[in-house]
Amino acid sequence: MSPQPPYPDEQPTTRLPTAAPVQARVPLDAPVAGAPVAGAPLVDAVSFERLADAVGRLRTAVTLVGLLSVIALALAGYALHEAQKDDGGRGVSSSRVARIDARIDRLKAQVQAARAGNSGSTASGADLSALQSQVAGAAKASDVQALKTAVAKLQAAPAGGGGTDQTAAVTALSDRVDKLSAQVQTLQQSGQTTTP
Repeated sequence: MSPQPPYPDEQPTTRLPTAAPVQARVPLDAPVAGAPVAGAPLVDAVSFERLADAVGRLRTAVTLVGLLSVIALALAGYALHEAQKDDGGRGVSSSRVARIDARIDRLKAQVQAARAGNSGSTASGADLSALQSQVAGAAKASDVQALKTAVAKLQAAPAGGGGTDQTAAVTALSDRVDKLSAQVQTLQQSGQTTTP
């Protein structure tokens, strides 16, 4: 079902009636109600003076803004000149651009080689073996703890000491040296007897 238009006598395709033409035209020179008389000035002297002062202040403000913009432009030009002088007037050198470009190419090649070489693994064989040798050479926790305990005992011992520990150590050392020299002599004698 189609909806009924709100006004049954209006159809959507019918043309609206045009407005009736204006019959009487007012002449342009006819007086308007409340308009000033032909001999009276449109603006009084006080209003004109205020308007002239406002225009003068506006002119001064525009002049100051223009002057500030010229100063800012001069400072910007000077800063640009100084920046170019610091660069030697050349900007960025072509050798520096070439170095950076070569570095980018090297880094790309390294990344591609790393991706191709690893293929899923995160460490190479050489890296893994180097890490294992470092771990094997590292001290164990128990060794570190024993060393800390020995250092703490030495720090707690009196600096002068009774001398008994030192004497015992010197005696033990001299005994070991005597044994070693005896072994050397026996080896020399056994070497001389077997050599013709």
